[in-house]
Amino acid sequence: MRIEDVRVTGLRNLQDFSVHFEDSQFTSVLIGENGTGKSNLLEAIVRIFRDLDLGERPDFGFEITYHCRGQRVRVIGTPGTRQTIYVGPAAAEKRLTWKAFNADKEELLPKYVFAYYSGPSTRMQHYFDRHQKIYYDALLRNTSGEAVPIRRLFYCQPEHSRWVLLAYFLHGTEPPEFLHRYFEIDAFDSALLVLRKPEWAPQGTPSGNAATLGDQRFWWAKGTVKSFLQRLWDQSMAPIYAIEEYVPDYRAHSIREERLYLFLPGVKALQKLNTKYDTEAALFAALESTEISQLVRDVRVRVIRDGEPIYFSEMSEGEQQLLTVVGLMQFTRHEESLFLLDEPDTHLNPMWKLRYLTELARQSGLLAQDGDVDGSDSWLDQTSQLILTTHDPLTIAGLKRMQVQIFERTSNGKVVTRIPDEDPQGMGVAGVLIQMFGLPSTLDTITQGKIDERNRLSRISERTQTEEAAFQSLTSELNMLGLVYEARDPEYREYLKALHAWEEERRTRVEAVSPEEKDEHVRAILDRLMEQNS
Repeated sequence: MRIEDVRVTGLRNLQDFSVHFEDSQFTSVLIGENGTGKSNLLEAIVRIFRDLDLGERPDFGFEITYHCRGQRVRVIGTPGTRQTIYVGPAAAEKRLTWKAFNADKEELLPKYVFAYYSGPSTRMQHYFDRHQKIYYDALLRNTSGEAVPIRRLFYCQPEHSRWVLLAYFLHGTEPPEFLHRYFEIDAFDSALLVLRKPEWAPQGTPSGNAATLGDQRFWWAKGTVKSFLQRLWDQSMAPIYAIEEYVPDYRAHSIREERLYLFLPGVKALQKLNTKYDTEAALFAALESTEISQLVRDVRVRVIRDGEPIYFSEMSEGEQQLLTVVGLMQFTRHEESLFLLDEPDTHLNPMWKLRYLTELARQSGLLAQDGDVDGSDSWLDQTSQLILTTHDPLTIAGLKRMQVQIFERTSNGKVVTRIPDEDPQGMGVAGVLIQMFGLPSTLDTITQGKIDERNRLSRISERTQTEEAAFQSLTSELNMLGLVYEARDPEYREYLKALHAWEEERRTRVEAVSPEEKDEHVRAILDRLMEQNS
């Protein structure tokens, strides 16, 4: 699954907007100022595939071209009308009827569209509600005892991290290398699932199908969640029922709640579940069914870290977030998947941010362990695509220019994108901040102001006593910080004066212009100085 082109009209600030993705790249990163439409583009992509999967008519205009399972697909959407769908090479594409598209939908749509946002907003989440409801109904109807496959449109939430962690220990007593290296997790210790009587539970003993299909131990739950809880009950140590006080929030009075405690005492008890859940994805789906069915009050997973037991909830938000994203990508890899991540690096430390994209792909099984993010032959999955937004230069510092899209506003307010002139790889963080993010300087405004004032004073050939004192004071202060322009060489001093005059005249720093324009002006300054000196 690789998106090639997207055009959007009539969706917030995306008016006659278009972007081209290099379909040979697994990763595309969107950067730009707040409000330039990065999140809106991810939302548009989600809504396009949601409507195609559910058979809904779009409410904004778009055109998207993507490659899926070896086929090129182009879809045109007009508000209120059925989408027009073409399949085949650009020179010989054929239009499909809606009936034909539905019949071949599994081949023409990505297996999964996975989205994640690290912030508190639920704006994107509600576009997944229909798929969540369909999935919930399937859980209730399922009587096979097998886990229902993960839904096509999947929105990742914070609570998924605990299910991901449990799924990781499905096949072995030793944790995956990823857990050990990044989280210092040495082993699984135990898990306590605290279930609660859900609002849908019948009062008293039900009759008919509810009694036949449900299980009284779990408040007459039925379907997939019933089958999973039955297996969990068999592996639990001394299940306990209790009535406990619960306060929904600080504004409410406490209520009495019926609860069931199911305790897994070790990794062997967890792994006995794998007789029915032979993949991490299947176990994750079964675990998540308890959450969707409103049965979970709490999940307390303990792991061994540095030789001591620790609750997973005590780990940092950044650690839990990284585990969630990597785990769900790993469970759905090699499946023609589309991963849309909105600022997933928000809570990560600088070290993780610097290697985030490479490690995300590598630990998800998409990139060879000894591969380089730029090496196409080292990719293990050529079928999936990752599109993410970020405001952090560390995240994109190792990328090639074709992997980056810079969002900008034109003078008339239109949002456009462009590929940077140079590769972020090799620029360093300071270069990325200036070239990619448009910062005039990587210094704080106060210090940069002192440098600018010192350079202004240096251009004055005959300074007053006050100006000279200010110049010497600033020179001494900046020299102690290692930030003063070196002026021992008189020719270099003249160059710095000329450069500062050029910047002041145009009200921009030379680092902020394109490399070609920068080279042109630097050569002009040097030619003029050489002519004057000769």
